[in-house]
Amino acid sequence: MLNAQITFNVTHYYESVNAALDRLSGENRLNVTKFAMNVRRMFEDACERLSSQSEIYHLLIDSLFDKCGHKHKEACAVIVSYFVQRCEVFNEITE
Repeated sequence: MLNAQITFNVTHYYESVNAALDRLSGENRLNVTKFAMNVRRMFEDACERLSSQSEIYHLLIDSLFDKCGHKHKEACAVIVSYFVQRCEVFNEITE
């Protein structure tokens, strides 16, 4: 189920997320490299406590959701899926 959820998010939203991040970077409103490093750090911290990819994925969503002021949880899932595809999370596409 995790693979299906990530694949759906990536298939439908990857290009939009990538374009939005590029736009925000171009407007100097977001340092995409630092954002990716923060997501990677959250992933590494989660790996120290959890072993299940599903638990790690949902913890990352919840962490991002907390940082966003508890708004747009579905968008947080799309962002985490984006970073899975970019190999910042899991280092591989989930099976």
